[in-house]
Amino acid sequence: MERIEKLLEQELVKLKNEEEREFFRHQIEGFYKDFKSKVNLDMEDIEKIVENYFDSAEEYSIYSIPVHEDDTIEYSDELKIMCPEKAQSKEYYEKVIVEEIIIIPDGKEMIEKISGKYEGIVELEKEKYSVKIRLENVEDYRRKEKELYEAFVINGVRWNPFIMPYNDKFYNVAVYRKDNQNLDEKIIKKINKNNLKYNLKNLEGKYFKNYHLMWNVSENKVVSEGYAVSRTEENIYIHQITAQSDGLTLINPDKRKNLTDIEQRSDFKLFIKTKLRQIDMWTLMTVKNIRNENRYKEQKFKLISNVMNKNMINRLRYEYKNRIRSELEIYRISGAYKYLDEIKLLRVEIDNGVKNKTAIKNKYKYINNEIMERIEDKEKDKLVLSVSYPENMEMKKDKLDYYISIIQFFFPEYECVLKGGITDD
Repeated sequence: MERIEKLLEQELVKLKNEEEREFFRHQIEGFYKDFKSKVNLDMEDIEKIVENYFDSAEEYSIYSIPVHEDDTIEYSDELKIMCPEKAQSKEYYEKVIVEEIIIIPDGKEMIEKISGKYEGIVELEKEKYSVKIRLENVEDYRRKEKELYEAFVINGVRWNPFIMPYNDKFYNVAVYRKDNQNLDEKIIKKINKNNLKYNLKNLEGKYFKNYHLMWNVSENKVVSEGYAVSRTEENIYIHQITAQSDGLTLINPDKRKNLTDIEQRSDFKLFIKTKLRQIDMWTLMTVKNIRNENRYKEQKFKLISNVMNKNMINRLRYEYKNRIRSELEIYRISGAYKYLDEIKLLRVEIDNGVKNKTAIKNKYKYINNEIMERIEDKEKDKLVLSVSYPENMEMKKDKLDYYISIIQFFFPEYECVLKGGITDD
């Protein structure tokens, strides 16, 4: 046991930041006591002890994957369609949304190909008509992601930045009336995915039909249990509901303006403080854990999540609420997420003179904006991150965008800049 103690102390000495060193020393003491009490077990059981120790507090990661409409029922025990109301055609004043497709672009060149108009053919009652269509990004999924983020915030639950790259990969196939003034209005109204044929030649092999975006978040409505308890002195009412026992239940922020506090108890009871006396129905968002990721390996698209690599430092830092501002912490964050494992951080610099940088597409704009409002200084130092990654890295631009966005989220006082190089792999 003395050998183990020395090894732990040696690792602590390597930490340069005193605050960080004290935090980890405190956390390791708890682990070591638990470990020491079980020294009578065989060494083959040690790995299980470590894992059980860090899994004592359940983590609810957010998963997403596009699934073909024929397979959605198979995974409905864990995943739900993110926006089920979008499953059919919709007509608006200026256009008709025919269907939704997923496009997997990588890089600026592919994005430019999506813009413009495309030719299509509509067949109605054995007659064929030429029609012009457009592709426009579906914004509903990003709004739903924001809604989930707000639910975490209003419920006072800690969270990790979501990694949901498919949210901006879905496009509406739209028929605009102004583009098809030669067509009779009755024809436009009858256009649907069954009678419209089109060929996106410059996107051949990059777009796919009949897919639904699914995630491990379910939504349901529940009624308040009994009558609201009044606290006259505080001018608030306490409502009670029962959460699901097999996941993390959050109150949807649709009543956000009226909520003052939410208390979650171990018996799955939620006590909601609000200024409204009469609220009969509540909308809940429940995050379920994925039991086995291998279950989804046969799908065309990969299951992607914000699951963190399960090393000791990451698990300890997740429990530590205060942010540590150090170079060591930047390295830790950069290697924390499984989805970004291929990107390696080589060097961290602070430099105001850097010119060449990767364009930053802020995947967490709605979050960073809130943080930036609390930072008064407009002029920020540039935090330059030099990275390497394989030349054939899948969804390269998307991963780089997410990488820099995550660092920007944790270090909003800097303007984060990415300098990338390609490895020999």
